Amino acid sequence: TEAKPIDIPVADKCCFCLELKLGVLILCGLEIVFSGLVILSILGNMLFGTGVVGYPSYWPFWSLLVILIVTILEFCLAGWCFYDARRAVPDGIRVYWIYKLVAVAIEVLFFIIGGWWGFSEFVVMLINAGISLYFVWCIYSLHQALEAGGDTAAAAGFTKEDADSTSPLMGSSKV
Repeated sequence: TEAKPIDIPVADKCCFCLELKLGVLILCGLEIVFSGLVILSILGNMLFGTGVVGYPSYWPFWSLLVILIVTILEFCLAGWCFYDARRAVPDGIRVYWIYKLVAVAIEVLFFIIGGWWGFSEFVVMLINAGISLYFVWCIYSLHQALEAGGDTAAAAGFTKEDADSTSPLMGSSKV
């Protein structure tokens, strides 16, 4: 017997009221801004040894370096997704939703492995993971709409011409 692919439902709107394209552009824009602020904060911490509000830093250098590298990756991938969503190209959107899904899984895994959490931390983690997964679903839905092209992409906020020119189902890639 042949395995059937899983058919994942897609969102029609982001945050229940915005076109998918606009919602993903807002999410990526916020990610770029906040990742940039975290990068500046970590660099300040590494260079001057102080935390965000002036308290001494107790983070080991190597921990800050790993967090800095991951944050720079997040910044770059959010920028790529933003750029490709504006151009109606699915590549950066695909990479970003896969990255965000893996990031949520790793975050939950590290939380479980840590094992020193209480009930309130557990509830916060569930809420955080749920919101993150919803945003991943919106980004995935935008990618699927762009891949389908035509009216599906138009409903997501793309012009039919842009979406059809980059959709593997409707035409050739302009990349």
